[in-house]
Amino acid sequence: MNDNEDSVSADVNPVAPRVRRATLDALIVDDKLIADRADNTVFRKYLAEPDLELVVIVEDPWQLPGSTLFQDELKLIHLPSGNALSSDFFTKGDETLFPFPITVPKDFIESLGEGVHTFGYEVEHGHGDFSDSLPLTLIFDRKAPYDQTPPKKMADIAPVTDANKDKVVIELPDYADFKPKDKVGVWWLDASVTEIPEDLDPHIAVEVTSRPQNIPVSKAVIDDAGDGGIAVVYVLIDKAGNRSNFSFPTYVGVALGALPANLKAPVVPQAAKGRIIKDDAFAGVIVQVLAFDNWKPKDELRVIWGNQPASEWRAMSDTGTFPVEFTLSKEVLYADYGVDGTGEKDTVVTYELRRGTVPQGTMDTTVKVNLERFGPVDPVDPEPEVPDPENQYLEKVTITSASGEDNHLTDPDDEFEDATLTLVINATLQAKDVLTFYWGGALIAGLEHEVQVGEPGTTITKTVSWDDVIKPGRNGNVPVHYRVERPSNPNPIRSLDTNVLVEAVGVYPVQPEFLGVVQSGGLTLLTCQSIYEDDDDTDPAVRVQVDDLTQYGLVVTDKITMHWSAVHGDGEDGSNDPVDGALYEPVITLDETNINGFVWRIPFETYVKQVYTPAQPEGRGRVKISFTVGGKPRESAVREVFVVMHNGIGSCPLRPKP
Repeated sequence: MNDNEDSVSADVNPVAPRVRRATLDALIVDDKLIADRADNTVFRKYLAEPDLELVVIVEDPWQLPGSTLFQDELKLIHLPSGNALSSDFFTKGDETLFPFPITVPKDFIESLGEGVHTFGYEVEHGHGDFSDSLPLTLIFDRKAPYDQTPPKKMADIAPVTDANKDKVVIELPDYADFKPKDKVGVWWLDASVTEIPEDLDPHIAVEVTSRPQNIPVSKAVIDDAGDGGIAVVYVLIDKAGNRSNFSFPTYVGVALGALPANLKAPVVPQAAKGRIIKDDAFAGVIVQVLAFDNWKPKDELRVIWGNQPASEWRAMSDTGTFPVEFTLSKEVLYADYGVDGTGEKDTVVTYELRRGTVPQGTMDTTVKVNLERFGPVDPVDPEPEVPDPENQYLEKVTITSASGEDNHLTDPDDEFEDATLTLVINATLQAKDVLTFYWGGALIAGLEHEVQVGEPGTTITKTVSWDDVIKPGRNGNVPVHYRVERPSNPNPIRSLDTNVLVEAVGVYPVQPEFLGVVQSGGLTLLTCQSIYEDDDDTDPAVRVQVDDLTQYGLVVTDKITMHWSAVHGDGEDGSNDPVDGALYEPVITLDETNINGFVWRIPFETYVKQVYTPAQPEGRGRVKISFTVGGKPRESAVREVFVVMHNGIGSCPLRPKP
């Protein structure tokens, strides 16, 4: 305690004249709270962060009362306002409480502005006197460089290669609110990084000593980041710990190692036929980049078609597979050619190569392109960005059946009958335009039609052959369309489909085939040899091969019926007496194991053995298949075979079963 009698602070809420003052030692602050002892700047975090406190300390006690009848009051004072911020009481024996910490209220700190703030304490003694401390001056600084705005970006940086990576220098620009002991932290990052992790330390951290200031970038930092588009960003941190926002980025390209060489012109395979046409555009035009030297997996390519960027930048990847192929969209081709373009145009096709963001060269080739269109257009929007592959403004065909229904061929009225195709030739077509017609996607041969003078706007008719077109096309919803070719234009146009419901083609299942038959005397026989599949077979049966059933329109879960029967005699006398007990007609549900064909087994001892009797030793076996498809019953023809199930003495001898 200091016994100086001079007072250094004004009265705080004085209530009576003060006769005498003693001057107490100033408050002290722990070093960990102070950023700079030269001026007592407080670290920002103790001012701004809710869980950290600004604590001032009364280091030594004053002369405390000698009796418990008295107590002294200690008040923390903010000067020069004289505001009392806290109050504590002490009496005899409280010397052990010192050094005595006092927390400056956070809400009071928040009410104060930036700059110099002075704190002291006042003791009102129990006997009526007052003592004041010497002042403690602190500097509050919670304002970061650039305040709330991002710092200016670094100056531009030349592309970095092996030739200059040991000489890379970045320039920190001048800024108005510089203060001594400011620091700068710099990050050298892939430009694709959108947010810097909080735990990622800056790659460079130095004190700001001049403005502007050149800062070298080490080779280690450059090599660690590698090739790429690099973003250089920085923050400024003042001595109080105030950190600026991240700066605006400065972008720099980095291309390390041996640089790509021996580039070759791109190849457009579809142009080999002479030109790119509409069908190519809708299929997707391919551009190939051929092999070059010194490539890296992260080297990037992109294609330019005419004046249109045709692809995004794409990495080579680790495969090193050449050629690298790009498939260009029809939108790109039409954007360059123009939907109203005419004739054949020379188009320059270019690819660009870069490592990081550093250009490594371009190569190009020229191809011929003709996307000229003809035919009717939308009267409201005659020039869309990309014309439809199917021209909805061409008239559609009508298919009329022999029974007079449009676009519907029925069973049995139209079976075996030709149909009639009717079409109004669009008024925009010209003489010598050629129409070709398609049934279910297949060209209808012989139905080509060359438009004659005066025909546009009139109706033509054609015959659609039952044998050549309708029957081979089978039943179902059959799309029918036509194409128009113009001799002077390589881009045919296509009508919309007319869906024709064909139900006229009868379904005639193929007869099942007997397996294991024996040829003898010009006859096909089922004999005792036929009832076993091989030497290991002990389950006697007549075996029948059933064909693939999907060809009839059957699907899994559909049902079929197999039919086996037998009659006595050889048929020479016209006899067809059924064999008692030989009829076998099981219903079989189709599944994945049998729908594509299967072998049906007719148990010998149950349904075949009885064909033999001593009085009538031979007979004939018959098999067929039936089912319903499309709501209509279908049945195959009967397959018949001679059945000779005896060995000259009696019924076929059977192998013992295990």
